[in-house]
Amino acid sequence: MSGFSALRRGALAVAAVLAAAVVPVLTTTPAATAALPPDSKFQKVTLHTETGNPMALDVAPDGRVFYIDRLGDVKVVKPNGTTVLSTHLNVFTANESGGLNIALDPNFATNQWVYVYWSPNGADVDRLSRFTVTGDTIDQSTEKQVLNVPVQRAECCHHGAGLVFDKKNGNLWLSLGDNTNPFASDGYSPLDQRSGRAYWDAERTAGNTNSLSGKVLRIHPESNGTYTIPSGNLFAPGTANTRPEIYTMGERNPFRMGLDPKTGYPLVANYGPDAPNASSSRGPQNTVEWDVVSKPGNAGWPFCVGPNLPYNQYNFATGASGPQFDCAGGPTNSSPNNTGLTKLPPAIPAQVYYHYQADPAHFPQLSGGAPMAGPVYRFDPNLASARKWPADFDGRAVFAEWNTSSMYTFLLDSAGTTVTSIDPLLPSVKFNRPMDFEFGPDGALYVVEWGTGYGGGNSDASIVRVDYLGGGSAAPVAKAGADRTSGPAPLTVNFSSAGSADPGGSALRYSWNFGDGTTSTAANPSHTYATGNYTAVLTVTNAAGATGTASVAITAGNTAPTLTVTTPPSGGLFDWGDKVNVVVTVTDPEDGTVDCAQVTVQAILGHDEHGHPLDQYHGCGVQVQTTLSSGHSENDNIFYVVEASYTDKGGSGGANPLTGRAQVILQPQHKQAEFYTATGRTADGKGTDTAGVTVEAATDPAGGGSSAAFIQDGDWWSVDPLALNGVTGLEVRASSGGSGGTLEVHRGAPDGALVASVPITGTGGWQNWQDFAVSLGNPPTGTGTLYFVARNPSGQTGAAYLFNVNWIHFTGAGVGTPGTQTPSGKQIVGTQSGRCVEVPNSSTANGTQVQLRDCGSQAANQLWTPTSGKQLTVYGNKCLDASGRGTTNGTPVIIWDCTGQPNQQWNVNANGTIAGVQSGLCVDANAQGTANGTKIILWSCGNQAANQQWSLR
Repeated sequence: MSGFSALRRGALAVAAVLAAAVVPVLTTTPAATAALPPDSKFQKVTLHTETGNPMALDVAPDGRVFYIDRLGDVKVVKPNGTTVLSTHLNVFTANESGGLNIALDPNFATNQWVYVYWSPNGADVDRLSRFTVTGDTIDQSTEKQVLNVPVQRAECCHHGAGLVFDKKNGNLWLSLGDNTNPFASDGYSPLDQRSGRAYWDAERTAGNTNSLSGKVLRIHPESNGTYTIPSGNLFAPGTANTRPEIYTMGERNPFRMGLDPKTGYPLVANYGPDAPNASSSRGPQNTVEWDVVSKPGNAGWPFCVGPNLPYNQYNFATGASGPQFDCAGGPTNSSPNNTGLTKLPPAIPAQVYYHYQADPAHFPQLSGGAPMAGPVYRFDPNLASARKWPADFDGRAVFAEWNTSSMYTFLLDSAGTTVTSIDPLLPSVKFNRPMDFEFGPDGALYVVEWGTGYGGGNSDASIVRVDYLGGGSAAPVAKAGADRTSGPAPLTVNFSSAGSADPGGSALRYSWNFGDGTTSTAANPSHTYATGNYTAVLTVTNAAGATGTASVAITAGNTAPTLTVTTPPSGGLFDWGDKVNVVVTVTDPEDGTVDCAQVTVQAILGHDEHGHPLDQYHGCGVQVQTTLSSGHSENDNIFYVVEASYTDKGGSGGANPLTGRAQVILQPQHKQAEFYTATGRTADGKGTDTAGVTVEAATDPAGGGSSAAFIQDGDWWSVDPLALNGVTGLEVRASSGGSGGTLEVHRGAPDGALVASVPITGTGGWQNWQDFAVSLGNPPTGTGTLYFVARNPSGQTGAAYLFNVNWIHFTGAGVGTPGTQTPSGKQIVGTQSGRCVEVPNSSTANGTQVQLRDCGSQAANQLWTPTSGKQLTVYGNKCLDASGRGTTNGTPVIIWDCTGQPNQQWNVNANGTIAGVQSGLCVDANAQGTANGTKIILWSCGNQAANQQWSLR
């Protein structure tokens, strides 16, 4: 509960006025839009579930579904329900690389050509290859390397990889990401022109007319495996410092692309950077785009985004912002990393754009920040198919928002270039992070569902089909299960049809094909396999004769490896910049002693519902360096994921190799209260409003944009997983305009073992924030769920609001050891001395007083990162701190574990001073010293005193 609502209303009003002044937009669905058929007229049919990392698919004329897995498998899902491995590609998988996309040749029925875009191991390229399929098998000896796109693999991210064919003319469209590290630009545009920082500069790629990265390419593959350039691309062949394959440039990460079969125009969705707010000195907030590409041009990145909102020129060496780029006139690319033209084509505004949060003034239907483009549906009245979608969808582009698992249609005008309506698509049907979707030759929609995991290996990933039922009834749904899917031969498997059902309610008949020539009509049969690889298919038939299928892959003669991450526990707490020791145990009956060099440990930066794969390590015992990438802050819902995997050597008699996985989630020690797992109220709670906490905006000067609020007796919120290993205490950042109360911390359940009890007193206002701390003597360790339960203060029995909570900070080492982040941040340079503020001897000890020293080249002990909470962090986990919370002249300026308290908050002022939020005193070079070793203290802010003047660079 707070008094923030008036401020929030004012901010939204100002934002709406500013936004409306930029460009007119489509904000509502026109009333004239015809109603779409009800969801009950459609059926989602699961085709394949035994996949962990499905990326993209295409459908053959005979109904086979070809799909590619990020780890290199290409598989074929056949109409009879079986799935076969077509081939396995040796792919590089770190930093979002791997098997990226797949497309069948327009004449696949006769030439059997399949095109794959992938990241081959051992070559710093992403490759477009053509293979020939024999039966269901891709023959790798038939590979034609159509196009190699140079990429850097030292840094994450952005490979794009939309891939579609225009079947009318045989042109191939390929959308490519900017292959640039986005994590050191504060969430704005990566324009780092410093020496050695080319991989952090998208002017090198997306803004470079002589680079294929950050582009939409249009080529015409030829029968001999080469390609020609269609006429009308952005740059004519032979134009100096350009590539003729480019149709549009200035693309950030056009991850998915669709095509309108009527017009031949591609539809491109672009992911955006992470800045939560616009900055007058840097540029716009997070913005994602969707466009019909009806002509060649420049989408604008990294100079412009969305409706031609410009970024500022920015000097990463000095921290100085320059003028905004000229979007309408054409940006100038002056980067030393640019090998193309300097003057670029004018930027084309996005047609549809949105942000992480819905904008009431611009496309309010959309939010989430993870756009996925798909095809335009064109109704074919001559197509004989019981599944084809109706004419109501003619001219509608299919679109998905990956973060929210929502799907939409964008209705296009008669020219196929302008969106006239945005409508939810099948809102009552659950889609699980749609990754790719295409209309098949039968007119049904085929969808890749990625699943809920962060780095892949998802048990709930699937390939599905969405049929239109028309006047017919839904087909029965088959569910196939097994008590084991691998093991030594002979292998006895107990199958189950539990969950199979007919929507019409009729009884089902069961038919099992075990894949080895034997069958059964039992609902739950048992079968024994000899050595080999099999697919058992269950077919269920209802009273009307309609069928549904499901399958289970069985490997007899090999056992899937078992992996366990023994250290750290899932839910372990760490501080950003810490190094975390990871220990993995692997057992495999057939391999015996496992070669630990073949064990892969993948580090992933988790953010909301998605993750950014970062560094890969190899071994059973590794040390993972955590990093809080700029553009993500402690005010975001961020965490770390560590995934271990091992693929065994296969078994006897040709039994397939199998992969085992294990994963742990690590929680930051500074945990924002609003990022809870669940919330509710205890049975004995005295609260009378809606059970549980409500997320509310906060105006805490110590940072944290939101809080858990409207908390009454018995209200609780949980964090899962969370392990208290290495934790010695916790601090609660809270406020109360009432009498306060007690925050109890329980393990396992709201009434589980009591871990801590934190008295919270009244603070005099719902936005008057204070810290309340307790020590933990011997907290329970290991993975579990922590519940934070509010209780009335002693003597109070009513239902009053008790307190708001901004964050919980866990003290102690947790599961990490202090490490050094990859050098990032800014040097604090004295105007008088020309020397830098540093931590002497690269010490990480709490209480170390900072001093002046000659500025080094990216010396980590001289690099300070400003945070949205007004902290200045060094090493990623230590903060500039007024010693002892001192507010008097001469107080030493030191480093200390980051707590978010006011003595660690600083105002970096336009006049060059750095003033403490708590003390009001200025950071000062003691006694106007300029020599190496001069101590840094607090002192009354003088009138432009030279020893109190600093620049961040």
